Amino acid sequence: MSDRAPAGGGDVELTSLSAARGAATPAASPAGAAAQAGPEPAVAAPAHETLSTYERAPTLSVIRSTPYLLYEFAAKGAALYWSKPALLGKELLAGVIVAIMQLPESVAFSYVAGVPPAVGLQSTVILGFITGLLGGKAAMISGCAGAMAVIAKEMTSDTGPLGHLDLDNRILHLFTAMTVCGVIQILAGLLRLGNLARLIPATAMIGFMNGLAIVIFIAQLTAFQTCDGHARFYDCDASERKWLQPDEGRTWATVGIALVSTAIMFTWPLLPRVGPVVPAPLVAIIVGSLFEHFINRPFIGAPTRTIDETAPISGGLASFQVPWANLGSVELGEVFRFGAVFAAVGLIESVMTLQAVNELTGTVPTMFAVSQECVAQGLGNLVSSFFGAMGGDTMIGQSTININSGARGRISGMTAAIVLLIIVVVASSVVNLVPVAALTGVLFAIVIKTFNWNTFRVLFRIPRIEALTIVLVTVLAVLMDLAIAVFAGVALTAIASSWNTARLVEVESRDVAAAASHDGKPSKVYTVKGALFFASTRALVEEFDVEGDPDHVYLDLRASIISDFSAIEAVHAVARKYKEAKKHLHVTRLCPRSMRRLERLLGADSEVATLYADGTTSAAGGPPSPDPATSARRLSQLHMFDVPDMVTQADAEAALEDDEDIDVVDRATVSALQDETTAAARV
Repeated sequence: MSDRAPAGGGDVELTSLSAARGAATPAASPAGAAAQAGPEPAVAAPAHETLSTYERAPTLSVIRSTPYLLYEFAAKGAALYWSKPALLGKELLAGVIVAIMQLPESVAFSYVAGVPPAVGLQSTVILGFITGLLGGKAAMISGCAGAMAVIAKEMTSDTGPLGHLDLDNRILHLFTAMTVCGVIQILAGLLRLGNLARLIPATAMIGFMNGLAIVIFIAQLTAFQTCDGHARFYDCDASERKWLQPDEGRTWATVGIALVSTAIMFTWPLLPRVGPVVPAPLVAIIVGSLFEHFINRPFIGAPTRTIDETAPISGGLASFQVPWANLGSVELGEVFRFGAVFAAVGLIESVMTLQAVNELTGTVPTMFAVSQECVAQGLGNLVSSFFGAMGGDTMIGQSTININSGARGRISGMTAAIVLLIIVVVASSVVNLVPVAALTGVLFAIVIKTFNWNTFRVLFRIPRIEALTIVLVTVLAVLMDLAIAVFAGVALTAIASSWNTARLVEVESRDVAAAASHDGKPSKVYTVKGALFFASTRALVEEFDVEGDPDHVYLDLRASIISDFSAIEAVHAVARKYKEAKKHLHVTRLCPRSMRRLERLLGADSEVATLYADGTTSAAGGPPSPDPATSARRLSQLHMFDVPDMVTQADAEAALEDDEDIDVVDRATVSALQDETTAAARV
């Protein structure tokens, strides 16, 4: 929860609890100050200021501003290309390059997902155009991706949870799940939940990528299978497929084409001039196709399987259909489960790509861009599901190629989608001639690039719990699914982090002689360093020596912060123990953030129970300066802590002269203590 009101709502800084509760004067807010100063001339806000305004604005305000946002995108895009005509040419060329590169990958990922190639190609066209136009970052490329394909494979497989249904029914369930996915992603964007992806640790992301690479590799093994009883390999059930035998010529022809394609993927980009311009996947499938149709089949006589012999591309345009309207028997539980998994994995991949693109372009990421990307991805997947497409997400590799080709605007992504659509419609008969082994070689190269080979080195150098996270996420991604794997990695890391943070909490104690005490009685001060939360409260409670402590004990929280309700309950427990022993516990130097948290937990109408609270602000503009009598009365009213008789202002001033550590904080040290507390909270 932000400490600022959203833009347009006064933008009032919550400098103190009393100021937040009180009525602000017109001059106290920026709007009021502007009103007193008189009207100012209208000045067009810079792009980043406009974006930050929407970032702070309520969701409903952003939705109402959608027409203006679309107009703003169009106007800025037109102005950009009008001022830089050369950029438009770069955008168009980059779009063509990306389309050519997406063609083999979309077909290959379709086979990974267990659907006809047309399904994956239509996903790339629809999703690429919508996200290219409305996505959170210009020049990002979306389409049929491996992370979504490996999940779709579980739905379409005859050994999966929907295996009792026929193939057409399983694919319709896939489209229905993609509808659910789109709705969830749109809601996640509107509710600004995409930023939760920042909670994913680096170790979980390494395991995610490693598991994804392994799953894609396993899916490619079908290229080395055959099904002689059907005209199309796609019509075979898993039980009818057989492995190619070592004594067959087509086995070695398939292996050869795959290995050559993989080698081209790595060596072609190294060639000067042509390497960076002509996409390596295009070269790989051209070389593989030429070998298959001009050398292998005429002279060697060991034909390998082509796209036409697996699942041909029809070349027609997709038609609108409601996926659940033709379902024979609906498995709603599986539809919603897979829809949620699709949404989670898609958002993770999209946020990762958004971060990578920001690093490439040197731009600063914003929460608004993340939310906008979530909405665009959801809209793309939602539309895809109504046109017989499996959906997808953003693609890091293609986005990087697009940016390195000079693209910086939205024309490139839309151009890629349009060019790919033209290729599918016009040249589908040519695409059907491509051998599947060439596509397999392309994906083998993607697997090698996706897997983090540095894992084997860092596993023995990082803490064991982090190494365990990498292994756990990788294994679960292969055995279960990517979303569950990532959630398990986040949970494990959160538990380990809580445990380690709790161990950093220190409690120091010192005795204060009677001569140094303001009331002439001996006392004891406990100083807490570190965050107090559910995992560290036991260490706090165990440090107190209730029986051996004097009658007055002070808990100094200047270097600590109360993080949750468990910390409040722990202080309650300590206070009750001292009360039962006829002793008194005083809590001092509670930071403003902890004060606000206490107010939220105890209720907006209750007073914050601390010796560090008052209605006046310090001269330095820091947190409120305390009034001992008021603070003591608040403590008694809440019955949180047992306090001695009400002290006077003279007693408090005398205490400050004797020992500042055992009583309230004077105004001069408030600002410094706030800085100390903030630093401790960050640690």
